[in-house]
Amino acid sequence: DADAALQLAAEFDGTVCVVIKHTNPCGVALADTVPEAFAKARACDPVSIFGGIVALNRELDETTAEAMKDLFLEIVLAPSFSEGALSIFAATKKLRNVRLLEVDPRLPGGEEAADMKRVLGGLLVQTRDIMQSRAADCQVAGKRKPTERELVALDFAWKVCKHAKSNTIVLSEADSVVGVGAGQMSRVDSAR
Repeated sequence: DADAALQLAAEFDGTVCVVIKHTNPCGVALADTVPEAFAKARACDPVSIFGGIVALNRELDETTAEAMKDLFLEIVLAPSFSEGALSIFAATKKLRNVRLLEVDPRLPGGEEAADMKRVLGGLLVQTRDIMQSRAADCQVAGKRKPTERELVALDFAWKVCKHAKSNTIVLSEADSVVGVGAGQMSRVDSAR
């Protein structure tokens, strides 16, 4: 789950908060500040965040730690934690046992770095799946062309969808997830 959270956070240049549950994203949001990104990601699925994994690509500050006080979280990953945030985690009963991992979510080794997966009896080594296409560069098959905001939302949704498992459907705004249907054997069930 921590690896899944880091890999999804690495997809974004802007301030992002990612919430993962059972290796699937249940909350992802971009914002100008970390507290805003966390609030928006939490609002994506306020139930599934319970016991989840949170990854940030910016320092976790005191305000964001304060907003996490009422949650049970397993792991929080960030490039750094402010002293105020660490004090809140140490003093809050629900947060005292959260594993805080100081990790930079940028892709180590860049785009050329190998992606390795353990498989029974061996190791699968392949090039990283880097999102290089943009919705604006694609050919529109329908009669109505998407608006600029719809194209931005599609780029956002594609990044999230790439990190969800099995017949995934992602509904999103330009900067946050509205809903994720993942892990289903049927696309119809994912849509529901």
